[in-house]
Amino acid sequence: MKAAEKEAIADAYTELLGSENVVTYEYLAPMLKKRINNSIAPTSGETGASADRPDHSICCVVYPQSQVQLSEAIALAHENKWRVIPCGNGSKIDWGGLASGAEVVVSTSRLNHLVEHAIGDLTVTVEAGINFIELQSVLAEANQFLAIDPAYARRSTLGGIVATGNSGSLRHRYNSVRDMCIGISFVRYDGEIAKAGGQVVKNVAGYDLMKLLTGSYGTLGIISQLTFRLYPLPEASGTVIVKGSNEAIARLRTELLSATLTPTVVDILSNQAMEHLGYGKSLGLVIRFQTIPASIKEQSDRVQELAKSVQLAKPMEVDVIAETAEADTWQAIDNLYWHGDRENYTRSNTALPQAIVAKIGVLTDQACLLITEIEAIVAQRLPNFTAYVRVHASSGLGILRLQPNENTGEDYDYQAIVAIKEAIDKIRYLVSRKEGFLSILEAPVALKQEIDIWDYSADTLTLMKKLKQEFDPQGMFSADRLV
Repeated sequence: MKAAEKEAIADAYTELLGSENVVTYEYLAPMLKKRINNSIAPTSGETGASADRPDHSICCVVYPQSQVQLSEAIALAHENKWRVIPCGNGSKIDWGGLASGAEVVVSTSRLNHLVEHAIGDLTVTVEAGINFIELQSVLAEANQFLAIDPAYARRSTLGGIVATGNSGSLRHRYNSVRDMCIGISFVRYDGEIAKAGGQVVKNVAGYDLMKLLTGSYGTLGIISQLTFRLYPLPEASGTVIVKGSNEAIARLRTELLSATLTPTVVDILSNQAMEHLGYGKSLGLVIRFQTIPASIKEQSDRVQELAKSVQLAKPMEVDVIAETAEADTWQAIDNLYWHGDRENYTRSNTALPQAIVAKIGVLTDQACLLITEIEAIVAQRLPNFTAYVRVHASSGLGILRLQPNENTGEDYDYQAIVAIKEAIDKIRYLVSRKEGFLSILEAPVALKQEIDIWDYSADTLTLMKKLKQEFDPQGMFSADRLV
């Protein structure tokens, strides 16, 4: 796109929204610019390796401050046939597939108001751009909370969390974010505002747009407002970490899930993850209880009894985390898989290329075996990488992080991309044999160009294309990102 065309688009949005709500590409913060670049497929002649690609079609990021302004911004794009990439704060804008191109990024980060907190009904209605951590602070004043623990929680907006279906480990007790979303408003491709659900916890008949838009990655419309069910804030929290062999952890997982216990989190951590966290190189089962102190003590004791009852050659080791260290333990686990705030991580590790992060799913009784198989494949095929795996014991969903080490170099060459692709293909084959899946979230553009991001079945792909055509016939939102 020529400079004059980009300038004309920016001028049109400046006239609509005001200069304070339009930032042209060259003035974007470096990290946001990098993430935007990592979300778009290179155009002809580009290599996909550069962190700064001023020759692509993005001309500006616009920041509507109300649902009306958001509607007008999308209507303007529709009228002029400009393609749009939606985002909140941009912490997950580069997850998943590459958009084939776009002229405008539309951010909801300034739609950040709490609309209504119905304390007695245990519901909250918010604009999509409200910050997750800030909302939790407000809800905590009423001893309530939103029971999700997303990636990059400090920067995530609620709209971005829903758009990427990013629930976290709390889904063990509270189900997924799509189960907690009971009302939604979104802007259609033509700028019209559509609504579904309500502000009270009830089932509705008909087309469930909350579930449809959850995990749609901004391809069907832009979420503008959300209503969630809430839960009482737990009085206390406690964690038990059990270490053992593959077989021992698998048996304990089965015993634990069939016992009359009420954990909020039960995660299986890989050998290398446990070693990195300082617990020794063995498979780990991390169990968190959040209730009254007496119940936490009783249930933690019960976990230790269950661990002792698993009769194998080598007894399992059990660590009960002191209450003063428990929050730090979970922060360390979060940092291992997501490195907390990516801005801080990137600044302190500038010599390392981008890690590869994938979402995986597997039959729950196959999780322990899969984890050890993944570690073996990475050790054999990618010796300069460490595999950190985390699987939720009840759902079988999890995260695989392929973390490059200091021997990788500052960037991936073609041979490295080929080796990574071959390893992921091998892992994906194993996952599929266990009736699971592997989808790429974060990866260098050069790798995303070479690999099947989503690995859809033919039937799924056909259905998604039909939904895309129905909701976005112009192909305006995140073009080709999902299909």
